[in-house]
Amino acid sequence: MHKGIATVSLSGLLADKLAAVAAAGFDGIELFDNDLVASPLSPREVARRCADLGLSIDLFQPVRDLEGVAPDRFDAVLHRVRTKLAVMGELGVTTFLACSNVGSDAIDDPDLSAEQLHRVGELAAEHGVTLAFEALAWGRHIDRVGAAWDVVRRADHPAVSLAVDTFHLLARGDDGSALDGIPGDRIGFLQVADAPLLDMNVLEWSRHFRCFPGQGTLDVTGVVAAVLRAGYRGPLSLEVFSDAVREADPADTARDAMRSLIFLEDRLAPLVDGPLAAAPPPARARTRRSWRSPRRRACRHCWGRWASPSPATTAASRSPGGATAAPRSSSTRPRRPPARPHTPRPHTPWASPRRPWTRSPPAPRRCCGRPWTAPAAPARRCCRASPHPQACTCSSARRPGLPTTGTGTSWRPTPRRMRAGSGWTTWSSPFRPSASTRRSRSSGRSST
Repeated sequence: MHKGIATVSLSGLLADKLAAVAAAGFDGIELFDNDLVASPLSPREVARRCADLGLSIDLFQPVRDLEGVAPDRFDAVLHRVRTKLAVMGELGVTTFLACSNVGSDAIDDPDLSAEQLHRVGELAAEHGVTLAFEALAWGRHIDRVGAAWDVVRRADHPAVSLAVDTFHLLARGDDGSALDGIPGDRIGFLQVADAPLLDMNVLEWSRHFRCFPGQGTLDVTGVVAAVLRAGYRGPLSLEVFSDAVREADPADTARDAMRSLIFLEDRLAPLVDGPLAAAPPPARARTRRSWRSPRRRACRHCWGRWASPSPATTAASRSPGGATAAPRSSSTRPRRPPARPHTPRPHTPWASPRRPWTRSPPAPRRCCGRPWTAPAAPARRCCRASPHPQACTCSSARRPGLPTTGTGTSWRPTPRRMRAGSGWTTWSSPFRPSASTRRSRSSGRSST
């Protein structure tokens, strides 16, 4: 199943969130509007970054207060929707989330809400976008999934669908039976979140105490199973608001979220019939997709993962003269292409405490796929062929962290005390006279 997570479920900036989500092995994201506004990246740059990381933008959220608005103010709502649709066009998103109205001036009229959703659906269809209508648990008049489905059914537009959020559904005391009679093709999106059972304000409960499936006490598995039995085959996306998530490292949170989805899949297997009850993909394919395989290869040009776009293209690039060769089986492990002469890309040497002469740090970009030939190892022997290169000042014998000023014999290591027989003696450099020799020389000079 297509696994996703909302960017609001992670801490940090949008670029850090995307990297953490891709490293954890997710397939897509829900892009939160506030994350996009706070990011220095433009919508087109965000779309390119997601494409480079192998992530799809499954949902743009939220677009609030689209229904139950006074008719004289609905033109402003349509203008706001057009602006959001322009941003979604740059992002390449095809679905956005519309929440039920929470304003104190919202009008309690299902027919008016359905008419306004129909007009928004027509506007979205012109841009090739669909909307998923969600009933917030603290909505002014539409706070249950049954009321939201009634408005969607009255709207009667193919671009208007229902969004199911497990927290909003369970927080109002409903269960999976509330989805009976709703066809799966009319469910546009599924958001999953768990929470401990608390007796408090629903809004505060939702904003501060949500958690991943399996960490709370709500019947998340039963609701998700009911949605899947209805015929829904869209993304399974996590949306968690929590104080703990806002303070945790995004990489740790993303890994924790992926583990919770795997746990949910295991719980769903005996409840859902059909292909969803099959075993999950093998561990090798899963780890390779999430970049956790210990045998992954790196391109020495761009420091990205080496992988060919297709077996046929890879075979053609490996064959001499570019001739098309027989494509290899997809189950075999990809091998490094044969070494060919090339001009290496210039790079700035990057030093580390353990490996002073190492490559440049990895950069988040796509692999260029070019073959690589290992360069010749740099000569580290002293130009004077001295057995003690630390006493030489030539560039080939210098080492990081050692002083290089002065003449060749000006640098002397600090004397160290060493065990010699039953007592202790002082070891000093072979380039420096011992203490007794220095005393005898000084006394000799003073006597003369």
